[in-house]
Amino acid sequence: MAPSFYHLALKNPNVVFVDVPINEGNANLHQRLGVPSLPYGHIYHPDSGLVDERRITKKLMPEFGEMLQAQFASLQ
Repeated sequence: MAPSFYHLALKNPNVVFVDVPINEGNANLHQRLGVPSLPYGHIYHPDSGLVDERRITKKLMPEFGEMLQAQFASLQ
């Protein structure tokens, strides 16, 4: 998934992408955010906060990218 994630980040330079790996030190962060499975993505809008969250797979990455672009089209 990492190559798809980084490709999407390159296609959207006005969006901040954060990769949060799971490890012993931050496992509770994933639990508090309600992440049901990995990989998982959250889309936060600067004015609206969390606007979408979904499981991410290679098959679902284009849909995630479309949602991302739709949320940030108004900012460009």
